[in-house]
Formats: sequence, C-alpha cells, structure tokens
Amino acid sequence: MFKNSLSEIFPFVYNLYDLSELILVGSDVASWLDIVSGHDLEKVHYINQGDRNYNFETLPQNWEVSSKLLAKKDGDATFYTLSNPMLNGTVSSDVLGNIWKNLETLGTTQKEAISLKTFVEQECNTNSSKMVVLDSFDGLSLVDDIDNLQVDVVVLRVVADDEEAFANVSEVKVKQKLQEYGYKNIATYEDNHPKIKNVVYVKDVKRQIRE
Repeated sequence: MFKNSLSEIFPFVYNLYDLSELILVGSDVASWLDIVSGHDLEKVHYINQGDRNYNFETLPQNWEVSSKLLAKKDGDATFYTLSNPMLNGTVSSDVLGNIWKNLETLGTTQKEAISLKTFVEQECNTNSSKMVVLDSFDGLSLVDDIDNLQVDVVVLRVVADDEEAFANVSEVKVKQKLQEYGYKNIATYEDNHPKIKNVVYVKDVKRQIRE
C-alpha cells in the first residue's frame, strides 16, 4: 500500500487507468494545478463546493467550474457557512463540532444541488476513465452508483472514528461500501487533523476479470 501524497500517486493511477477526466469537489485549486501539470487530461471539472474565493478565470482551458453543490440527490440542499470557512459545505457544525470543538454555524442558505450521477451524465464523457476527489465530510453519501459511472479512481476524506456522527465518512464504513462496489484501497495518508485521513480507492481489475 502506498503511504505517499496524491502528487506521487496521481501519475501512477493516471497511467494505469489512462485517465481522461478528473472531478474535484471542493479541493484546493492551487495544489491540483500542480498535481495535474504535465498530464494530458481531457477535462478537469471543479465543483466549487465550499464557495472558495479564487480567480477561476486564470485556470487552463481544460478546466471547467461548476457552482452547484454535489449532494446525494438532485434538488435543493442546505449550505452551511461556518466559523472556519475552509469547512463550509453541506455538513453542519453540529457534526463537525465533534472534531473542531469551537466551530459554529454562522448561517445557512438553500442552493441547487445535483448528484454525482447527474453531474457525470450532464458534464462528462460517460465512456471515459475518471477520477473523483471528494474533499468533503459527506463523501460516502455522494458515491451512490459510482460503480456504474466509469469512475476508476475515487479519493475521499475520512474520519478515523466509527461514531455515528461520522457515518458518511467513517473510515470503516467507507472501506465496506467501496469494497462492495468493487474498489480496493491502495493509499492512505494523514491530513492536518489527527482524526482525518485521505484514502485512495481504485477499481479492482483482478476482481473484475474474475467476475
């Protein structure tokens, strides 16, 4: 199993699966500009999940930015503005406060949301090999039907805690669900918080061949 950062793992999965499209959900733009530099991706789809303040007009031509939220299903979703703007998204401070004790909800708004399935069908080449990076704390609820979307690589932020509050990103539950979908874990690395990890799962090609 790899113990590296995404910048070291990305070239490996890019070549292994001949990736064409990358879907980033709330990820750090500058970091990913550096990671994908030199790789010939057809499209990089950036979903501005956290309302990040960035000059998106400076992005390369193969980058496309969507202001819609990604949610479990299509329709309106609640967006939480928190005292730590890096955590803004669809998860309230009631949940995230289990990790960040002084976190507060400053306000809520209703925003248009779409599922990953709808996004792929509307914005992507459904037959291309894709990588999805979910920098959010509801990642597991977003990957319904991911095994039917030609997604070969999925990266999620998980919490190394099996408390019910983190059911959508519990490391144990993420592993269980993605294994059911036919993925295997090839990399795990630490985040800036001792309870948070980032995990990389890929389509289990040997399992597909056996089946």
